[in-house]
Amino acid sequence: MNDNLMTDAPVLRLTVNGEGQQVAAASVRALLEALGYDGEFIAVAVNQSVVSRGRWGEDLLRDGDDIEIVSPRQGG
Repeated sequence: MNDNLMTDAPVLRLTVNGEGQQVAAASVRALLEALGYDGEFIAVAVNQSVVSRGRWGEDLLRDGDDIEIVSPRQGG
């Protein structure tokens, strides 16, 4: 499966960082691309389980999933 082809992906109702979203993305990687994340320094959890970067293209999302995307911030 090529997760870059989002036209084949169903539109899912997801909660991303506490906000309801409708996104055509079948995998974590496709979701990140659709939301404009560059993916360099982020961590992702699906339904409170951290998804390793190596599985971002493999793990399929389901309607109703709760996604948390975390990126470090600098500051004091």
